[in-house]
Amino acid sequence: MAKVSLRNRFWMVSLAFVLSAFILVFFVLSFLLTPPVISKLVTLDEEKKLHQLARSGQWQEEGIRAVEAADAQPGLIAVPLGDGRFLVSERPLNAWEALKVVRPPKGRGLLALVTWVGLLYGLAAILSHFVNKPIKELAQGVRALAEGHRDIQVQVPDETELAELARGFNEMTRQLSQREKELEEALLAKERMFASTSHELRTPLTVILGYCQMLEEGLKGELSEPQRAGLAVIARNARGLLTQVEMLLTNSKLRAGTLTVELDRIELRELADELVEDLKPLAREKQLELRLKLPDEPVTVEVDPKLAGQIARNLIVNAIKFTPQGQIEVTLLKIDQSAEFSVKDTGPGVQVAFQERLFQEFSRGPNSEGIEGTGLGLALSQRLAQAMNGDVLLAENGEEGATFCWRTPLCES
Repeated sequence: MAKVSLRNRFWMVSLAFVLSAFILVFFVLSFLLTPPVISKLVTLDEEKKLHQLARSGQWQEEGIRAVEAADAQPGLIAVPLGDGRFLVSERPLNAWEALKVVRPPKGRGLLALVTWVGLLYGLAAILSHFVNKPIKELAQGVRALAEGHRDIQVQVPDETELAELARGFNEMTRQLSQREKELEEALLAKERMFASTSHELRTPLTVILGYCQMLEEGLKGELSEPQRAGLAVIARNARGLLTQVEMLLTNSKLRAGTLTVELDRIELRELADELVEDLKPLAREKQLELRLKLPDEPVTVEVDPKLAGQIARNLIVNAIKFTPQGQIEVTLLKIDQSAEFSVKDTGPGVQVAFQERLFQEFSRGPNSEGIEGTGLGLALSQRLAQAMNGDVLLAENGEEGATFCWRTPLCES
C-alpha cells in the first residue's frame, strides 16, 4: 500500500474542512431562502374567505406565512398581499378547503446546526491527530534528550517539513551521543594518565622523604642548624607534593570505581594530634597559630585510616592556605552518635556566589588567586567521607572566617 504523506493528508483534511464549511453555508442559505413545507391545512367555506383573510391580515395571527410569487402555480387561485407574496388555494374550488401554510417544523434548524457542528468537530479532530502526532513525538524526543538519553531517535514518516526537522533532530542526537562517547574516552584516558603519573611520582617522592628522615636522624653524619633547616624545607615540600599526588591517585580510583575502602576502628584523637603536630611548621611559615582542642573521652570511629588521614589533612591544609593571618583552630567533638572534626580559620570566608561550586572538582574561588593548589581537596574530602558513611560540609561562614566540618558515625560501644 502506498504511503500517504503527511503533507497530502494535511491538504486532504484541509480541503474536506473547507468543503464542509462551504456546505454548511450553502445549507444555511438554502434553509433561509427555500419556502417552508406545509405543516397544517386550514379549511375555508367560500372563496371570498381567502380574500378576507388577505385583507384583514388574520392569517398572520393564525401563525400562517405566505409563499413567494415564484411559488404560485398555474391553475390555482392566488390572492396577492401587495408585498410580492400570495395566499394560495390548494385547488380551484368555489368553496376553499385549504390554504398552503408556511410554517417550518420545530427543531429543524437546531438539528441541522448540531449535525454540521459535530461533523466539523470530527474533521478538526482528524486534522489535529495527523498534524499533532509527529509534533508530540518530537516533543517527547526533546524531553528524553534533556533527561540524558543521548541515543533517542524520533520516527516521523514521509517527506514533509516535520520529517526534515525529525531527521535534523536525529542527526543532532547522534552527534551528541558520539561526542559524549569521545568525551568519556578522553576522561578515562586522563584518569589513566593521572593514575600512571601519580604512581611514577609517588615512588621518587617516597625515596626523597626517606633520605630526608635518614639525614634528620644523623645516619649520614651530624648536620648543622642551617643544614637541618634546609632539610626541613625539602621534606615539607616533598610531603606537600606527595599529598597532591595521593589526592590525584585517590580521585582517579574514585572515578574509576576501583577505590578500596578498608574500614578499621581508630582513635580519632590520636589522628588529630598527629596531623596538627605535623602541620605546625607549615602554619608557622605564615605566622599562623595552629591550635587543637580534644575531648577527654576517647572518640572511636570505624573508617579507613589512610583515607581518614587524607580528609583531616586536606581540611587543615586548606585552612592554612586561605588564612592570611590569625589562627587555625582544630576541634574534635562527640555530638549524639557522630564524631565531628572541625577546622575553623580566620580567613575571608567563602563568597556566597561560590558556595554552590565549593565541593566541585578542580573548582577554585575568587579568593584562591595566587594560592597554590588544584581545587580538588574539598571535593575529594567530601567524596571520601561519603564513601565511609560520613560527610564534609561548610558549617559556618562569615567575614571572620569559615568552619569546615567532617562528620562520621561513632562506633557502638
